[in-house]
Amino acid sequence: MADIFFSDGKLWFRGDLEVLDASAYKEFDSLESLVLEMGELDVPDGAALSQFVRWIKDQLASGRTLQLIEPPQLLVHNLYRVNCYPHAGLQVVDMRQEEAYG
Repeated sequence: MADIFFSDGKLWFRGDLEVLDASAYKEFDSLESLVLEMGELDVPDGAALSQFVRWIKDQLASGRTLQLIEPPQLLVHNLYRVNCYPHAGLQVVDMRQEEAYG
């Protein structure tokens, strides 16, 4: 289960990303830009990844700028696949290089 909270001007993600009700992000809708600290985020579920990619895509389409700090490689790869990376409103900092399972 992911722990999501706002502190020090950043939106922090810790734990396993899961499918969330859209209201989980509503409190951040008023911010023009977001910094997402993702160094402790894991993505074990495809449905949760798909939902999160859609949320990021929607944020960029609305004109919001996002900075992803230490995002999982799988997330950045999927943003690339849906034409959201590279994007003028998206900055990726220190993407985590993850090894394949096996």
